[in-house]
Amino acid sequence: MHFESKIKPFESIFEIHASKIRVSLKIRFGMMKKILSIIAALILGASVSTGQKLSQPYTFKNIRIEKGLTSNTIQNGLQDSRGFIWICTKDGICRYNGSYAEIFDNDNYGLMSGRANAICEDRDGLIWFSTSHSNGWYDPETDRTGELFCSDTPIFCIKADLDGNIWFASTSVIIRYNKGTKEISRYPASLTNTIQTGAVNQDGEVWFTSLNGNLLHFSKQEDRFEELSIFSEEEKKSGACLTNIVPLGDGRLLASSNDGRVMKIDPTTGTSVTIARIPDRVRIKCLYVKDAGEYWLGSRQGLFICNSTDGLTKIIDGTEANSISDKSITCIFPDTEGNTWIGTSHGGMDICPTAGNRIIQLFTHTESNAIFGNVVQTINRDLSGNLWVGTEDSGLIRQMA
Repeated sequence: MHFESKIKPFESIFEIHASKIRVSLKIRFGMMKKILSIIAALILGASVSTGQKLSQPYTFKNIRIEKGLTSNTIQNGLQDSRGFIWICTKDGICRYNGSYAEIFDNDNYGLMSGRANAICEDRDGLIWFSTSHSNGWYDPETDRTGELFCSDTPIFCIKADLDGNIWFASTSVIIRYNKGTKEISRYPASLTNTIQTGAVNQDGEVWFTSLNGNLLHFSKQEDRFEELSIFSEEEKKSGACLTNIVPLGDGRLLASSNDGRVMKIDPTTGTSVTIARIPDRVRIKCLYVKDAGEYWLGSRQGLFICNSTDGLTKIIDGTEANSISDKSITCIFPDTEGNTWIGTSHGGMDICPTAGNRIIQLFTHTESNAIFGNVVQTINRDLSGNLWVGTEDSGLIRQMA
């Protein structure tokens, strides 16, 4: 779109709505062709691709070390009940407040420094963490930390159940800490039963996955883990196992496997239904239920979006403009506003705004007298007739009347 020094009034007013974008432009006939092309770009940009590779509408913002992160290598993350975003990096834990990241470093929070692998908030608002230095807790009310125990092997998963227990998992052992009694119980894994990941469902049931292909369910009555076979013996011999589990609201578990399958598991019967299969046996590293029937899968090859309704699987691999900063995905989690946070191996933390806040890429220019930004967030005219264009990548631009 070419901007002239004067925009003469014309009797027609076009109003373009795209999420929060509202454009009201008085135009003249000479600009009609260009305006129609912009409208077409808006319509095309707002539609969802049904092919294997997603074009927009998914756009991403990015938080890196320039915003205060200790590293661009993200391990894990969550939003706490106070609204802060906690980010685990290979060089420590950061707390992001929407503008910048506060670093919990050696000077003030030595236990929270070092390589941070896992983080969790319990029902009382305590933050539980695991770093290369310690496994412990942080109390936001008192701004104090405490060490719970040391582990010979790194803790990669922390979950809080409904009974006040905090569960820590490494490859070789599952550890339960009872906040009421202060007791620590250990449940070692056998050589053929290496722990993978864990989850707690809405009923407080505790589940973990193992490298031998089975699900592990904690029995309160027996005070031990019971194994549930998911794969056939032939599949187990070929090395099939679950890489992630996420509770669904109906008592079932959404799970991913190391051979690229996405499944729904019914723990009461031990049966599973495959709802999607990622090509080339891609290993799914993290799993997130975005909406009913829409699942986001993180891998080293990119972000896969699975729609169980139509069976389509799409990929975002960072090759498009305003896409993810790095295709190697390490974690996915939501915030209370519906935005989706995506940790990457080398690109920091990406944020995909919820649909209502989504920014649409309009057009790209090469003319010298043109808008320099590629992502327009808002356009408005002031009382003096000047046109103001707010862009995501080139700041605020004013076109004089």
